[in-house]
Amino acid sequence: MHEAIQEPMPLIEMWQRVADFLDREGVRSLSFTTPWFRNAVSGHVKGYFSLNIPAPTYRNRLTEVSSALDYADRAMLCLDVVAVRGAIQRIDQALLERIAKSSDGCVGIDLDLPLDLLPHLDNLVRRATRLRSLHIDITGWDVAPFPKLDFSRLLQHAPTFLTHFSLVCEGRNFSLPDNLNAFTRLRSVQLSGEAINGKWPEDWKAAVSSLGDRVSVLNIRISSDNVDEVELTPLLRGLGNRPLHVAFPDTCEAPGQFMVSTADGSFVRRLRWGDGDATEGLTVNIAMRLAPVAAQVVAVHIDSRGVREIIAQPPMFPNLGSIVVHTFIGPEDTEDLDLAVETAEERAERLALAWEDEGYDSPDAFIEDVRKISGSIDEVRVDLWCQLCGDMNAFPPELSGRATATPGPSA
Repeated sequence: MHEAIQEPMPLIEMWQRVADFLDREGVRSLSFTTPWFRNAVSGHVKGYFSLNIPAPTYRNRLTEVSSALDYADRAMLCLDVVAVRGAIQRIDQALLERIAKSSDGCVGIDLDLPLDLLPHLDNLVRRATRLRSLHIDITGWDVAPFPKLDFSRLLQHAPTFLTHFSLVCEGRNFSLPDNLNAFTRLRSVQLSGEAINGKWPEDWKAAVSSLGDRVSVLNIRISSDNVDEVELTPLLRGLGNRPLHVAFPDTCEAPGQFMVSTADGSFVRRLRWGDGDATEGLTVNIAMRLAPVAAQVVAVHIDSRGVREIIAQPPMFPNLGSIVVHTFIGPEDTEDLDLAVETAEERAERLALAWEDEGYDSPDAFIEDVRKISGSIDEVRVDLWCQLCGDMNAFPPELSGRATATPGPSA
């Protein structure tokens, strides 16, 4: 059995420390399930078992898959995580049944399935009596119009200690499991689907609002052509009266999404609406919808375009203490810049052009403008950029030291 899984084929990967990883860091996996897992863990250590079944050869590999699962059962005693991914056109019942035989020991399942396998999901979940983490990504949309998917009974037989749940049907409408709110140990939930007439699906809104009181991480992605009106109310539950950090779209803290978290990162809410681009007016729209918690916002991450939009408004966050502007002030190509040989005159000319491109005579003018976001102008600290925005060596020395690693909002 051991030799069967050592053959050089893109079928099997074993990852390190995953049972522990799911406990400690599973909340982070929801944004970047596959790549984050691959980068975070490596090696051939007991704990995580993954199956990658490339189409169209999966039928020819059923014997190999069974052998690999046999080895997993023997060598690791339990199969911690099963992941079925790839452009799978169809998986026959035999393969699913073979996986289910090992799923008695599963603590996590990560499935990328075609639409025609939906009827088999309930049986697989039913067999996973130790399940803590369930990630499902539905693929295989080839018939229009697309019907609404019914997941109302998906978790009917799931164990009560389910901790992480992810259901992704990009751009499609689906109903949530009826008993989602009954899982009191949930720490993170990800939902990705389609808006209904440009609005939250009603069952999503109700479920997210209810989950907010106890779930640490909520990651919601809603496809919609209308990104000018973003509803945040369901995501603001559970944040209490604690200090909050906010990251607007197009920042390093929240690429393609809005994020709000408690200052210590214990509760995180993410929302990606539409295609994730920060269209004109979106920043102001989000800021206005944060009115119920505006007094709790102590730190803001925002991009340079968002700054221009929001400074035209009255101060929105009266207790703001930190603003990090995610922007690149400097040459477009830092590789060609040699600070060691740059003269003072050349440097002054370069910076003047950079600030002129931003619409300001000097960095001080920019800082004063940014401070208009806050109601406590004398107390706010402005960092012109974060360390992820570019090559810090290319920034002027007197300003580069102002960049700080402001905590949050990240899960």
